Amino acid sequence: MNTSLQTASVNFLYSVRSVILIKLAWLIFLPVLFTGSIFFEERLVLISGADFSVNSIFFVLCAALYSVSVDFKPSKLLLLLLFSAYLLCLLFFDLINTGNISGILKYVNGTCIGLLGGLIAFQLLVMDQKIFFVKSFVLSIIVLLICAIIVKLQTGFLVRPNPYFMHGAIVFGRIMGVGLFLVLMHNNKLNVQQKLMVAIFCAAVFWSMSKGPILSMFLAFCIYIALNIKAFISVRAIIWCTMMFTFLYMISQVVTIPVEFNRVFGFLFSDESRQVNLSGSVGIRQDIWNATLQSIAEHPLTGIGSSGWESNIGSQFGEFTYAHNLILEIYSDFGLLFGTPSLLIL
Repeated sequence: MNTSLQTASVNFLYSVRSVILIKLAWLIFLPVLFTGSIFFEERLVLISGADFSVNSIFFVLCAALYSVSVDFKPSKLLLLLLFSAYLLCLLFFDLINTGNISGILKYVNGTCIGLLGGLIAFQLLVMDQKIFFVKSFVLSIIVLLICAIIVKLQTGFLVRPNPYFMHGAIVFGRIMGVGLFLVLMHNNKLNVQQKLMVAIFCAAVFWSMSKGPILSMFLAFCIYIALNIKAFISVRAIIWCTMMFTFLYMISQVVTIPVEFNRVFGFLFSDESRQVNLSGSVGIRQDIWNATLQSIAEHPLTGIGSSGWESNIGSQFGEFTYAHNLILEIYSDFGLLFGTPSLLIL
């Protein structure tokens, strides 16, 4: 009996310790996730000119906390070693192919952040810490929003090119969209506080003035409605939605939309603005993708190097520095040989 009690006590303490450590790992990981870099992060460098940052230290620390909070089996260690070997091969290949590894850092950076974040998030869910995961995630996004508002009030609230705190408009819009999606999917029935947060995140997505995040916002609502279809099949809901869209359309026809927002609302409601947008970032993407596909056809196995797309293809289109399609860009840079494992990891 005493032995069983001792074993149960040890297991309980180990479980509590693991939960505390994995929670701490997640909280430390969030700044790395939202600043999006563990390499050469100029915004958070510790020493001027140093090649390491607060982010890199946070990343290593939360990786260490994760490793001691879970039981590693030999199979997991083998996968970790294979992953490390793959990254080293990728770096070596890029060094031979392009003469430097600066281009590969964005892929290694994104892969490492995504992989560690996924592992920690999965462990939290396994430990029944879903509420902590969602609340901490949403709270950190709200902090980013507050910081962005403070910065934009000083630099120009509706001036889209100015940074939204630490991010550009598109990335900021995506992050706000993630907050919206988390709140919508957390509960089937939203309370008053959650409805307020949904409204705030929607306003923040519109504030980014980025068509991609705004489209994603509408898709999130479509998913939410599909999952709760019974609540929306009513005369009241249909009338309310009809009135809302009619009101938005009438406003767009009567009120002069500020030039900063015309790129979004004009694209939705104005034929003239739609034509302008189709000749810009939206319409030119087909040309970008065709050029990228041609590059893949010419270098199918090894690609043109991690920095090859920007220098060889992106330079043809002026201001565009990425392909607006991660899959095509990865295959263009790495080919089938290294591109396929990269996509599987991501």
